[in-house]
Amino acid sequence: KRLFDQEFVETNTDLPFLVRVDTLQPLRPDEVIAGFVEPALKSIQFLKKGEKAPSGLKNAGQFAPEDMRDQFRSYVVRDSKTQKLVAVSRDEFGEAMSNKKVSPDLRAAFTVKLLNGKSVRVRSIFQMTEEYLNKNFTPESTSKITGVPKSAIISLATQIAANREKTLFACGMGPNQFFNSDLKDRAIFLVAALTRNVGFPGGNVGSY
Repeated sequence: KRLFDQEFVETNTDLPFLVRVDTLQPLRPDEVIAGFVEPALKSIQFLKKGEKAPSGLKNAGQFAPEDMRDQFRSYVVRDSKTQKLVAVSRDEFGEAMSNKKVSPDLRAAFTVKLLNGKSVRVRSIFQMTEEYLNKNFTPESTSKITGVPKSAIISLATQIAANREKTLFACGMGPNQFFNSDLKDRAIFLVAALTRNVGFPGGNVGSY
């Protein structure tokens, strides 16, 4: 029913990013965009070996070791208007992403030619997630797994989608002590992200 918040998904989540089907790794700009240069990030500072982050400061920023820099490389989306591949850095989220004037193709699934001449199939995280959920977690199948009536599942989903920035997922931390229970949080955050309920007073995921 398209009840998800498309603008929030496009600008504040990793769901529009493209993934290579052959490796299941993110498609990187330097693989497909000629002349691309990784931008210097403002949202995180990389520390040289032996260097320590400042302590005792409020909002001192985010820090990571220099040898982790490769893990913060830019991602790629396909602009649904121009069909062009566009690089998205770690700094470009929220308002910064909106300012790029890019409308990511959330259901992207196509073949792209890499700069090395190889052709690979790519899909957006949104498209892969949607396919997986539609195959495995329809209201009917979810009802069988959980014992919750189908009508209640649909009702809850509809209410959450109707209360953007106002739904608090108070889920506790206890279950996280058990094997694979972090997946519970991933599922909750997915629902929250789809409905614009991450990072707002009263609209967020929390433990209490």
